[in-house]
Amino acid sequence: MKWIKDHKSELIIGGAVLFVLLFFALITKMTPLAGDDWGYAVQGMEANPFTKAWEFYFTWSGRFFSELWGFVVAPRKWLWNILNPALFALITFCIIKLTYKKNNLVLLIILVLSILFSVDNTLRIETYTWIMGTTYVVPLALLLMYLVLIKPIVFGEKKMSNLILGISIGLNFYIGLCMENATAILVLGNLLIAIYCWFNNKDYFKKSLLLLGVSIISLILIRVSPGATFRLARDNQEWIQLGLFNQIGSNWVAFLQRTFIYNRYMMMILSITMILGLLSFNKSKKWSISTIIMLIMHGLCFVLTFVPTLYDKTNLNFLLVFYDVEFTSTALLFCSIFYLAYVGILFWQMVVTLDLKQRLEGSFYLMLAGTANIAMLLSPIFGARSSIYTVFFIIVLIAFMIANIEINQYIQFGLVVLFAAFIMIKCRSLFEQYKIVQSVQNERNSIIEYYRVNQDEKEAWIPRMPTGFIHSADIEEGDDYHMEVFKEYYGLNPDVKLVFFKK
Repeated sequence: MKWIKDHKSELIIGGAVLFVLLFFALITKMTPLAGDDWGYAVQGMEANPFTKAWEFYFTWSGRFFSELWGFVVAPRKWLWNILNPALFALITFCIIKLTYKKNNLVLLIILVLSILFSVDNTLRIETYTWIMGTTYVVPLALLLMYLVLIKPIVFGEKKMSNLILGISIGLNFYIGLCMENATAILVLGNLLIAIYCWFNNKDYFKKSLLLLGVSIISLILIRVSPGATFRLARDNQEWIQLGLFNQIGSNWVAFLQRTFIYNRYMMMILSITMILGLLSFNKSKKWSISTIIMLIMHGLCFVLTFVPTLYDKTNLNFLLVFYDVEFTSTALLFCSIFYLAYVGILFWQMVVTLDLKQRLEGSFYLMLAGTANIAMLLSPIFGARSSIYTVFFIIVLIAFMIANIEINQYIQFGLVVLFAAFIMIKCRSLFEQYKIVQSVQNERNSIIEYYRVNQDEKEAWIPRMPTGFIHSADIEEGDDYHMEVFKEYYGLNPDVKLVFFKK
């Protein structure tokens, strides 16, 4: 009993990480290959993965290590069944390790898991259970691991060993050649760390410059890739012609949606966390005008997370003004002003409620979160999966704030019970969805086996997956590439016509 009491925190953290590992192991096993997975699996089986990744660097993409992931993992579903749960378990552990001190551990974990299991549906299906979507998850996990390694050195008194330096150099180089906006986060993070060390940690300053240099080299390598340059010129001439400000303007709606509007549960929990921070800070003080303004902004943010649901129930058109940025010009104006002001409020609250070291660390996480999606303003394609870094660094910020404020035990208990129930509901819903996916895939496998044996059939009728359950599971007419690799992956007649039908 004494051992359990002495190691209570480690056991709670271990239990949370194990829960994530087992749940992701379950849904990963239930999920089949889909979309680009088929193509990478076929090419990975036919050629050396390293050779193909090198070839793609010059013909298709600068994301060398992401392409390598596809060629190595897609042909080996069993390997993804192991790696995918391990990655999310590592992410969960790193977030807790990065932020937890002594306060509010259970609430911190519950809120982290609440957002983890309630991200926007499109973001989830494009990253959580898609092999080629995991190329966004890998650099996220490594970014967090890198921060866990260097935080005690930058903010504490730990010395950097040659082993940690070598690992950090390797992580910087690898992350930089995985994903463009992850590389942008890494470069900014290293730059901010170097500036901090110049003023506060001279012993680490030269090494911080070394790591900054490695991340910049990786950024250059991914940006000047001959394949990426050729692909951009071939597929996005209209985008190139727009110019900088028009490019940003064309992505602004997606930026608002992917950063704020679609991440309803994240914004709700963020506003609750910041309100708790204000209550903790003003426990024995008078309420200033600035504090009241911050409370109003957090309260409004909290209310806005429910507006889409309220509109679905009532069809009151005036509610569209608060979130429908794609089709309502007034909503675009309102959301642009409100959410930019809200980011300012977040920074200001950390300035007035935290001590110097805490406000620097909290602002660091918020800047990294913003950088991920700001970088996507300059991309011709702003997909949901690209916003995973913004979402998860906001989770880090929430965990950091929870760890640094005092919360009434009754409020804390109520929040733990409420959000623990929320997690159970979300996990049950996800489990039911992936059970259906597995059932449909089992049916597909038996049908595909028939057509594989009967090569003389002219048409192969394949049942569709339920809409919104997994990414790119069905192929539309005219999508010749995916039709071809699907048939090659499953050993079907190259001339058979595929028909994906809705049951």
